[in-house]
Amino acid sequence: SGGSVIDDPPLASYDFWAVGKDCCDLQSDQGGFAEFKCGQYDNPHARGGIRVVRDEDRAFFRLAVQQAQSAYQIKAIHPLFFHWVADPVAETFSLQQEAFKVYMLGMFTHFLFQVALVYVAANVFSKLA
Repeated sequence: SGGSVIDDPPLASYDFWAVGKDCCDLQSDQGGFAEFKCGQYDNPHARGGIRVVRDEDRAFFRLAVQQAQSAYQIKAIHPLFFHWVADPVAETFSLQQEAFKVYMLGMFTHFLFQVALVYVAANVFSKLA
């Protein structure tokens, strides 16, 4: 679910939302409000975010925004969703490194599969000749 800090005077539209999954606990002793504990919420230096681009995630975050709009009588005309992080550049670099590892694993696996196919084909053709 998504969260937004709403202590200042109301804005015309709340379009930037820090979001996460399974990190908001509903506290009945706090009047039914959810406690936002997503991303690096406890890092006082966290002032950035990485934009959420997965469509399957955005659908649920949009639903959370609609619930917030109803509960707090606010507007969110074009909501954008971000994972809250202290250093977005480092996080992006980490994601890029992980993607490169997956890419290389796929390339190596495909190469080995092709070598195996060439070996099988060479054996079959050598027996036909």
